[in-house]
Amino acid sequence: RFDEQLWDWTRVAIRWTCNALQTAEYEGIAPSGRRVSWPGISVMHWKDGQIIERWTSQDMAYVTEQLKA
Repeated sequence: RFDEQLWDWTRVAIRWTCNALQTAEYEGIAPSGRRVSWPGISVMHWKDGQIIERWTSQDMAYVTEQLKA
């Protein structure tokens, strides 16, 4: 889900939330069928209609915490 987007002609920053269902092992944690969500942000630089650079940060430790709870 995109929570917020900031654009100019060559750059975009997107703050997002990802939602998932654990159906396979993750970081040694057996499949639990639990729903998890985590926030992230991506910053992309565009040129000639293509992404030429992308930076993403997301809190995967938060996912592990939710699965262990």
